[in-house]
Amino acid sequence: MKIKKYSRNRSSIPILIEKPIRLLMKRFLVRENVICGKNLRVSRGVRISAPNRLEIGNNVSIGPYTLILANGKIGSESLISFGVFIVGKTDHATEIPGKLIRNSKWLDVSDGSEIPGVTIGKDVWVGAGSIILTGVKVGDGAIIAAGSVVTRDVISCSVVGGNPATFIKNRFNSEYEKQSHIQYLNNLE
Repeated sequence: MKIKKYSRNRSSIPILIEKPIRLLMKRFLVRENVICGKNLRVSRGVRISAPNRLEIGNNVSIGPYTLILANGKIGSESLISFGVFIVGKTDHATEIPGKLIRNSKWLDVSDGSEIPGVTIGKDVWVGAGSIILTGVKVGDGAIIAAGSVVTRDVISCSVVGGNPATFIKNRFNSEYEKQSHIQYLNNLE
């Protein structure tokens, strides 16, 4: 007698139990101060939290073993690949002489310090193993190559890569195509 195999998706979760499994994963992997849009897909080993507030748009997919510990915003329709880190660059008070970094205070808005957030636009693809530091703005439609370290703003519809990430090329062949894509993204919501 043949045993009927249940269909599976890319994540190898059987389709019959995919929805409840994804809800459980989202419940346990997305922590405090995070506001999620519709259809957030998180994979195993993901941790998402924010000191104050992180907003995640609709239809965002976050790959396995990604760590997001930052304030800010992640736009709708974005793809964040495997092993990405979105973390702070000014988390500890480091300018106090005679005080070890590990003993210095954690910067937060309650003491008047401003924690810079990260802004990732709509339809952004962040490649595997990339690091994005807080205070950076990634424009709509941008692509960040795998293994990149993003320390500066990324313009819309551009491709960047390297350490530190630098401009590689434009995603589209003309300014008309770029503006057409940006307009399409703006009409999605």
